[in-house]
Amino acid sequence: MSIIRAPRPEGNFYLLNKAISEDRRLSWAARGVLVFLLGKPDHWRVSPTHLRGETAECSKPTGRDGIYGLLDELIKAGYVRREQPRTEAGVLGEVTYLVSESPLPYSPYPAGPHTAEPLPANPTLVSIEGKQGLNEAVRTKKPMALKDPLEGFDRFYKLYPRKQKRPAAESAWKKLAPDADLQ
Repeated sequence: MSIIRAPRPEGNFYLLNKAISEDRRLSWAARGVLVFLLGKPDHWRVSPTHLRGETAECSKPTGRDGIYGLLDELIKAGYVRREQPRTEAGVLGEVTYLVSESPLPYSPYPAGPHTAEPLPANPTLVSIEGKQGLNEAVRTKKPMALKDPLEGFDRFYKLYPRKQKRPAAESAWKKLAPDADLQ
């Protein structure tokens, strides 16, 4: 195949680095999107919806997922950076895309503390697995403390049908130590 160039126009053209069209990390479609984006003026706002509309009337239109796939391909190669800053209220703001002729430096996270030395305001969490157990039921009323361990025994013994072995019954009563509810 031979290449025959048309006469060069006097205006309405731009220069691009040849490395863009020869970057083998990019598919043909991603190269085309990058060339299209770099042909726009500075501070032009790129929108995936607008990019989708650019191919709406062609024989093979690119859908929403295709556009996002191409943008992700350009992001992985470093030509595009997606940013979504937070507003002063902490709410996520509008997604913006920064497009560059050469790959941008990779910086996935802002500078922060070294992980080996966490900030004292955010202490390292300790695992509590295996240390938890079921809590016992909490009593809502405090049991009445009996002054005498045999208190209430006389009343019980009067109602007891068999009046035998009182000393053994007294020792069983002391061992049971019934509270006011049980009595």
